[in-house]
Amino acid sequence: LAICGDGKVNNGEGCDDANQEDLDSCSNTCVSAVCGDGIVNNGEACDDGNQDDFDLCSNACVLAICGDGKVNNGEGCDDANQDDLDSCSNTCVSAVCGDGIVNNGEDCDDGNQVDDDDCSNTCADTSVLPSCLAWFDAGATADGIYKVNPSGLTVDILCDMTTDGGGWTLVASSNKPLKDKASTSYHSNYTTLVPNVRRNGIWDGMRPITNPNSDIRFTCQSGTNAVDLSFYDIQWYEELTASTNDSAICFEEVGNDTQPAPARRNNITNETRVLNDRWDYDGSLVGEDTCGSSTDFTVDFEDRGMDSNQSDGTDWGEDDGTMKCGQSGLSTGYWQIWVRE
Repeated sequence: LAICGDGKVNNGEGCDDANQEDLDSCSNTCVSAVCGDGIVNNGEACDDGNQDDFDLCSNACVLAICGDGKVNNGEGCDDANQDDLDSCSNTCVSAVCGDGIVNNGEDCDDGNQVDDDDCSNTCADTSVLPSCLAWFDAGATADGIYKVNPSGLTVDILCDMTTDGGGWTLVASSNKPLKDKASTSYHSNYTTLVPNVRRNGIWDGMRPITNPNSDIRFTCQSGTNAVDLSFYDIQWYEELTASTNDSAICFEEVGNDTQPAPARRNNITNETRVLNDRWDYDGSLVGEDTCGSSTDFTVDFEDRGMDSNQSDGTDWGEDDGTMKCGQSGLSTGYWQIWVRE
């Protein structure tokens, strides 16, 4: 019997058309069988990638899937097809929960590249990493809300993946400045930069993975004013969340500032200062006048902080009860703190 693809070209014809008639119209030019094309031949129960009738069908085709590990003859990569020696220009990248890939016929990102499976492992419900930096290291590049679990409790948290190297976890967000330098439990404020309520204190959930030093970042927005300051490899987050009692926490009080001065960056102007580059005015940063002051909590990029130039563009927080975000005397705005282990 003539078989498509058997190479038999009859007298006077220009193609293999699966019959043995000479000089017919050759209108049914054969197409080689391909695994996964859905062609099941007479007497068979599967698509086996050939056009033989009644063979054993022992090699039932399985569709190639990115990341299935199948590397064809002569190739150097898994490229999601079963062609040997093609260009391998579409090297597969394994599916990752949360990468946003939604396959044909599905309604969710379920962490695989299989079409029309049951989508029972929806990533938004099950994918958790310890922090925003862990998500960033896993390939996440978009700012947004991610599930993190640094301390045994899975929470939704806002991640900044684009500023100053990315991987920043939001640990404080308040409508008006934070009055308390103290640890507090998780709150829904930590999923937004524009919360409706004032939220005192700093989420302590990152402590298990920041000990002893971490990067810490202070941001605020008030009208046209904005401040965004990063401080590197310093123990401030551990200090600020060491107690639930504000009066038990001392933060850069007069005469007891951190030395050497930390390396830091103004993320709005891109200006940097290296480790041990002291603050202007008198060389120190003053974050509060006395330990546990309930009306002081401030940082600055280049000036003293408390009781100095209050409107040099980089003042953040509260000084003697007065709100600062780039300038002093504000009545409204949003203040945040971020951490990166």
